[in-house]
Amino acid sequence: MNFNNKILDIIRKRWAKLVFVTKYFDSEFTKDVIEKFKDDEVFFWIGENRIEVIKEKNILAKYVHFIGNIQSKKIQDIVKYCDFVHSFSKKEHFLLFDKYAEKENKKIQIFLQIYLDNEKKNGILENEVDFYLNEAKKYKNIEIVGISGIGKYEFSREEKLREIALLKSIQKNYPYLKISFWTSVDWEIALEQWIEILRIGKNLFL
Repeated sequence: MNFNNKILDIIRKRWAKLVFVTKYFDSEFTKDVIEKFKDDEVFFWIGENRIEVIKEKNILAKYVHFIGNIQSKKIQDIVKYCDFVHSFSKKEHFLLFDKYAEKENKKIQIFLQIYLDNEKKNGILENEVDFYLNEAKKYKNIEIVGISGIGKYEFSREEKLREIALLKSIQKNYPYLKISFWTSVDWEIALEQWIEILRIGKNLFL
Protein backbone atom coordinates (compact mmCIF):
# COMPACT_ATOMS: atom_id res chain seq x y z
CA MET A 1 0.00 0.00 0.00
CA ASN A 2 1.15 3.52 -0.79
CA PHE A 3 0.55 6.57 1.34
CA ASN A 4 -1.84 9.15 -0.03
CA ASN A 5 0.68 11.92 -0.61
CA LYS A 6 -2.14 14.39 -1.26
CA ILE A 7 -3.15 14.18 2.39
CA LEU A 8 0.43 14.27 3.66
CA ASP A 9 1.30 17.30 1.51
CA ILE A 10 -1.74 19.26 2.70
CA ILE A 11 -1.03 18.39 6.33
CA ARG A 12 2.52 19.67 5.92
CA LYS A 13 1.37 22.90 4.27
CA ARG A 14 -1.02 23.54 7.16
CA TRP A 15 1.71 22.88 9.74
CA ALA A 16 -0.45 20.16 11.26
CA LYS A 17 0.49 16.84 12.82
CA LEU A 18 -0.77 13.36 11.95
CA VAL A 19 -1.73 10.55 14.32
CA PHE A 20 -1.84 7.45 12.15
CA VAL A 21 -4.75 5.29 13.36
CA THR A 22 -3.48 1.73 13.06
CA LYS A 23 -6.39 -0.40 14.31
CA TYR A 24 -6.83 -1.87 10.81
CA PHE A 25 -3.16 -2.81 10.46
CA ASP A 26 -1.07 -5.57 12.01
CA SER A 27 2.03 -5.18 14.16
CA GLU A 28 4.52 -5.76 11.36
CA PHE A 29 2.96 -3.15 9.09
CA THR A 30 2.67 -0.65 11.95
CA LYS A 31 6.32 -1.06 12.89
CA ASP A 32 7.36 -0.74 9.24
CA VAL A 33 5.52 2.59 8.98
CA ILE A 34 7.19 3.87 12.15
CA GLU A 35 10.62 2.87 10.86
CA LYS A 36 9.99 4.46 7.46
CA PHE A 37 8.64 7.76 8.80
CA LYS A 38 10.28 8.05 12.23
CA ASP A 39 12.19 11.17 11.18
CA ASP A 40 9.25 12.80 9.40
CA GLU A 41 8.04 15.68 11.56
CA VAL A 42 4.49 15.49 10.19
CA PHE A 43 3.91 12.28 12.18
CA PHE A 44 2.82 12.63 15.82
CA TRP A 45 2.59 8.85 15.67
CA ILE A 46 0.14 6.04 16.01
CA GLY A 47 -3.37 5.96 17.49
CA GLU A 48 -5.05 2.84 18.86
CA ASN A 49 -8.40 2.40 20.61
CA ARG A 50 -7.91 -1.01 22.25
CA ILE A 51 -5.25 -1.52 24.88
CA GLU A 52 -5.15 -5.27 24.22
CA VAL A 53 -4.08 -4.60 20.64
CA ILE A 54 -1.48 -2.08 21.78
CA LYS A 55 0.06 -4.68 24.08
CA GLU A 56 0.13 -7.26 21.28
CA LYS A 57 1.82 -4.88 18.84
CA ASN A 58 4.52 -4.09 21.40
CA ILE A 59 5.24 -0.55 20.18
CA LEU A 60 7.34 1.83 22.29
CA ALA A 61 5.03 3.94 24.46
CA LYS A 62 6.51 7.19 23.13
CA TYR A 63 4.88 6.43 19.77
CA VAL A 64 1.46 5.42 21.08
CA HIS A 65 -1.66 7.57 21.49
CA PHE A 66 -4.65 5.94 23.16
CA ILE A 67 -7.84 7.13 21.41
CA GLY A 68 -10.46 4.69 22.71
CA ASN A 69 -12.98 4.60 25.52
CA ILE A 70 -11.26 4.56 28.91
CA GLN A 71 -12.22 1.87 31.41
CA SER A 72 -10.95 2.30 34.96
CA LYS A 73 -9.67 -1.28 35.16
CA LYS A 74 -7.48 -0.72 32.09
CA ILE A 75 -5.88 2.60 33.04
CA GLN A 76 -2.78 0.91 34.45
CA ASP A 77 -2.06 -0.69 31.07
CA ILE A 78 -2.97 2.48 29.16
CA VAL A 79 -0.39 4.42 31.15
CA LYS A 80 2.24 1.70 30.80
CA TYR A 81 1.91 1.29 27.03
CA CYS A 82 0.92 4.81 25.90
CA ASP A 83 2.40 8.26 26.47
CA PHE A 84 -0.65 10.15 25.13
CA VAL A 85 -4.38 9.82 25.83
CA HIS A 86 -6.91 11.61 23.60
CA SER A 87 -10.14 10.50 25.28
CA PHE A 88 -10.06 11.69 28.89
CA SER A 89 -13.55 12.61 30.07
CA LYS A 90 -14.07 11.52 33.70
CA LYS A 91 -12.75 13.41 36.70
CA GLU A 92 -12.61 10.14 38.66
CA HIS A 93 -9.78 9.02 36.40
CA PHE A 94 -7.32 11.74 37.44
CA LEU A 95 -6.21 9.87 40.54
CA LEU A 96 -5.68 6.58 38.70
CA PHE A 97 -3.74 8.14 35.84
CA ASP A 98 -1.53 10.02 38.28
CA LYS A 99 -0.96 6.92 40.42
CA TYR A 100 0.11 4.70 37.55
CA ALA A 101 2.12 7.41 35.82
CA GLU A 102 4.11 7.86 39.01
CA LYS A 103 4.70 4.11 39.10
CA GLU A 104 6.02 4.26 35.51
CA ASN A 105 8.08 7.36 36.31
CA LYS A 106 6.46 9.34 33.51
CA LYS A 107 4.12 12.26 32.90
CA ILE A 108 1.07 11.26 30.90
CA GLN A 109 -0.05 13.70 28.20
CA ILE A 110 -3.82 14.18 28.22
CA PHE A 111 -6.37 15.55 25.73
CA LEU A 112 -9.80 16.31 27.17
CA GLN A 113 -12.50 14.79 25.00
CA ILE A 114 -15.23 17.35 24.34
CA TYR A 115 -18.86 16.32 23.95
CA LEU A 116 -19.78 16.92 20.30
CA ASP A 117 -22.27 14.28 19.19
CA ASN A 118 -25.45 13.06 20.90
CA GLU A 119 -24.77 9.54 19.64
CA LYS A 120 -21.40 9.43 21.41
CA LYS A 121 -21.98 9.74 25.13
CA ASN A 122 -18.43 10.26 26.34
CA GLY A 123 -17.09 13.77 26.64
CA ILE A 124 -17.10 16.85 28.82
CA LEU A 125 -19.10 20.01 28.24
CA GLU A 126 -17.55 23.31 27.24
CA ASN A 127 -18.35 24.85 30.63
CA GLU A 128 -16.53 22.00 32.41
CA VAL A 129 -13.15 22.56 30.78
CA ASP A 130 -11.95 25.08 33.36
CA PHE A 131 -12.76 22.67 36.20
CA TYR A 132 -10.79 19.86 34.55
CA LEU A 133 -7.79 22.09 33.86
CA ASN A 134 -7.68 23.23 37.47
CA GLU A 135 -8.23 19.72 38.80
CA ALA A 136 -5.30 18.42 36.75
CA LYS A 137 -2.96 20.87 38.49
CA LYS A 138 -3.33 18.79 41.66
CA TYR A 139 -1.52 15.88 40.03
CA LYS A 140 2.18 16.10 39.22
CA ASN A 141 2.20 13.20 36.75
CA ILE A 142 -0.57 14.51 34.48
CA GLU A 143 -0.34 17.25 31.88
CA ILE A 144 -3.34 18.41 29.87
CA VAL A 145 -1.97 19.38 26.48
CA GLY A 146 -5.10 19.64 24.37
CA ILE A 147 -8.74 18.96 23.65
CA SER A 148 -10.15 16.36 21.32
CA GLY A 149 -13.34 15.59 19.48
CA ILE A 150 -15.06 12.79 17.60
CA GLY A 151 -17.84 14.27 15.55
CA LYS A 152 -20.58 12.81 13.41
CA TYR A 153 -19.66 10.14 10.88
CA GLU A 154 -22.49 11.23 8.60
CA PHE A 155 -22.71 15.00 8.49
CA SER A 156 -23.36 18.11 6.50
CA ARG A 157 -20.63 20.69 6.05
CA GLU A 158 -22.52 23.02 8.39
CA GLU A 159 -22.66 20.37 11.12
CA LYS A 160 -18.92 19.71 10.86
CA LEU A 161 -18.11 23.41 10.97
CA ARG A 162 -20.22 23.75 14.13
CA GLU A 163 -18.28 20.93 15.78
CA ILE A 164 -14.96 22.51 14.91
CA ALA A 165 -16.19 25.95 15.96
CA LEU A 166 -16.98 24.60 19.43
CA LEU A 167 -13.46 23.25 19.81
CA LYS A 168 -12.02 26.51 18.49
CA SER A 169 -14.07 28.53 20.96
CA ILE A 170 -12.56 26.52 23.83
CA GLN A 171 -9.08 26.91 22.39
CA LYS A 172 -9.58 30.67 22.18
CA ASN A 173 -9.89 30.77 25.97
CA TYR A 174 -6.96 28.36 26.45
CA PRO A 175 -4.63 28.98 23.48
CA TYR A 176 -1.96 26.61 24.78
CA LEU A 177 -4.27 23.64 24.17
CA LYS A 178 -3.93 21.81 20.86
CA ILE A 179 -6.96 20.39 19.06
CA SER A 180 -6.97 16.70 18.16
CA PHE A 181 -9.73 15.64 15.80
CA TRP A 182 -10.87 12.31 14.37
CA THR A 183 -10.78 13.07 10.67
CA SER A 184 -10.94 9.91 8.58
CA VAL A 185 -14.10 11.19 6.89
CA ASP A 186 -13.71 14.95 7.33
CA TRP A 187 -9.97 15.63 7.07
CA GLU A 188 -10.35 18.21 4.30
CA ILE A 189 -12.69 20.37 6.38
CA ALA A 190 -10.47 19.94 9.44
CA LEU A 191 -7.38 21.06 7.56
CA GLU A 192 -9.27 23.94 5.99
CA GLN A 193 -10.09 25.06 9.55
CA TRP A 194 -6.45 24.68 10.69
CA ILE A 195 -6.93 21.79 13.10
CA GLU A 196 -3.49 20.99 14.53
CA ILE A 197 -3.66 17.23 15.09
CA LEU A 198 -5.49 14.89 12.69
CA ARG A 199 -6.29 11.26 13.49
CA ILE A 200 -6.56 9.38 10.19
CA GLY A 201 -6.47 5.67 9.39
CA LYS A 202 -7.25 3.82 6.16
CA ASN A 203 -7.77 7.03 4.18
CA LEU A 204 -4.02 7.58 4.32
CA PHE A 205 -3.62 4.93 1.67
CA LEU A 206 -4.41 4.89 -2.01
